[in-house]
Amino acid sequence: MLEDENDQSPMQEEAAFDQSWDSALRGELAPPTGQSEEQANPPDQTPPVDAPAGQAAPPVAGESQPSSETIPDFLLQRAKEAGFDSVDEALKAARNFQSIRGQLPNLEQKWKEQHLSPLERRIQMYEERERQALDQYINYDPTTNMPRPPEERQQVAAQIQQAQAQEQAAAQAAQRQAQEAAEATQRQTELQAREARVAEAEKGNLKLIAINSLQPYTESLAQTYKVPVAEIQRYITETGLVQRVQTLDDMRQYGPMIDALEAHVKVRAGQLQEEAARLANAGGRYRDLGQGGGGQGGQSAGDRWVKANDQDFERAWARALRGELV
Repeated sequence: MLEDENDQSPMQEEAAFDQSWDSALRGELAPPTGQSEEQANPPDQTPPVDAPAGQAAPPVAGESQPSSETIPDFLLQRAKEAGFDSVDEALKAARNFQSIRGQLPNLEQKWKEQHLSPLERRIQMYEERERQALDQYINYDPTTNMPRPPEERQQVAAQIQQAQAQEQAAAQAAQRQAQEAAEATQRQTELQAREARVAEAEKGNLKLIAINSLQPYTESLAQTYKVPVAEIQRYITETGLVQRVQTLDDMRQYGPMIDALEAHVKVRAGQLQEEAARLANAGGRYRDLGQGGGGQGGQSAGDRWVKANDQDFERAWARALRGELV
């Protein structure tokens, strides 16, 4: 049996890894393993050159010197588009990015050493323990702690192998079921999304058909109730009927809206008929057959209807509908 030498937690503190990542973001991460700081960043071996008298010494490598040339406008524009206020900030961010990209292999290796490798070693240790325990159970009877006969060892090994095969098959079946359930859920989600898109497209088509049918329906209403088409269209514009149809969530609301339009046209038709009758009667064009002295038209009849009250006019209008006004 193996001794458990790794009972302590194999997961090291994440603070060290976070600190290394922060150092990489600042471009200050230590060089790869096996390299010293001087090997990673060798010093400049170029000997200094004495400047002639009357001339300035050449700039030292690594020192930022003010540029006498103006920075091109396109560089400033690109820096601003990237979210930086100046070219220097953009260059600093680029250097940090290059530093991080160069240190990614070290960070990956460090993460594996701190987190993955201890887990792998622990898994191997448990697998070895399990193997040794099975071997102990196959070779020795746990009740008597005596060696098993060869035939019994073979029988026990076959039983263990069969149990392991069943366990593996059950795990594979569970994995297949989980995968099938996930695929079914994905198909259901895709189907619902497709149905929603189709329903939205159908609703858009219905709205388009409804809006396009308003013009012929308006002409039909005008012809049926003798109301000018322009007046009906003006009513549609004032009530915002087209905009209301465009924003409908349920096209079943379109029917009541059309019914309301037809009801308005009916009321307006009655108003126009009453107005035409008043104008014709005021001009003496009709004479009342239902009143005494019928047959006397002209100005006297017109004056009588101008002076008539609402009740008299309503009764005369009813007679006109029956054909008793000529």
